Amino acid sequence: PADAGQADEERLMPAWQALDANKDGQVALGELHPFQAQVMQNHDANGNGTISITEYVSYDLDPGAASRIPIPDNVRLIEDLPYAATDDPRQRLDVYLPGKHAGKSPLPVVAYIHGGAWAMGSKVSARSQILPLVETGRFAAVSIAYRLSWQAGWPALACATEDGGQG
Repeated sequence: PADAGQADEERLMPAWQALDANKDGQVALGELHPFQAQVMQNHDANGNGTISITEYVSYDLDPGAASRIPIPDNVRLIEDLPYAATDDPRQRLDVYLPGKHAGKSPLPVVAYIHGGAWAMGSKVSARSQILPLVETGRFAAVSIAYRLSWQAGWPALACATEDGGQG
């Protein structure tokens, strides 16, 4: 399969170029709507006041910059567990477990599937909602990623078979 980052850049290039109001090949925060600039500023990794295509991909995959939310000491995060027989990073899930179980019965599991209209977002966006629940010791959680519509049209098959076909 194609490198996910490269595919994301190719997919998002037209939208990124459309943000370049003065067509100088750079997307300056000043060219954006103030709300959009405020959100995208979190993705200006080098702090130069412009959004590169790589930074725009970061915004697309994690609009709220949830990946920057620290994992509390009393939560164990198991990341990127594959749930399909592919090496696609979008067909993985994260498991959040409390460090200390608050009770004797099995924990209920909160399953989080991110929004984004099948076009953007990622499993990391769950952190702000599920970390407070898991920290109580009363819940475990999973955050599930999925292929986006530009990767696989409906009805897409879940995985590749051993002989290389779709299964």
